[in-house]
Amino acid sequence: MTGPSISERRPETWQAVLNPSSPNFEGWLEVFLSNRVPLQSSKSERMDLGDEKDVEVYLLNVDAMPLPRRARFLAHIAEQVEVPIYRVEAEIQKHGGFPILATDVIVSPDVRKYA
Repeated sequence: MTGPSISERRPETWQAVLNPSSPNFEGWLEVFLSNRVPLQSSKSERMDLGDEKDVEVYLLNVDAMPLPRRARFLAHIAEQVEVPIYRVEAEIQKHGGFPILATDVIVSPDVRKYA
């Protein structure tokens, strides 16, 4: 038996949205159908992405996506990297999330939590 997820234990005091200034904005908007981005944490991290080294990213919380959005996201990534969806899903689980460039999102305090 597993315990409650982090989001069930305490409400987040931050929110993440797509950065409209990002060159990837339209593409991500087509995938998410919303400007809200489900992240695992409000803290960014650095990782190597292919040939690009030490890139600032956030990890997407794929498990928090509603099923239709998750399916669309997985299909989009599978198409981009030309592998079956089940392999994309397995890699995301193996690595604990999927990186999104920090420049593609804006993370800010959720002021509604303080009202």
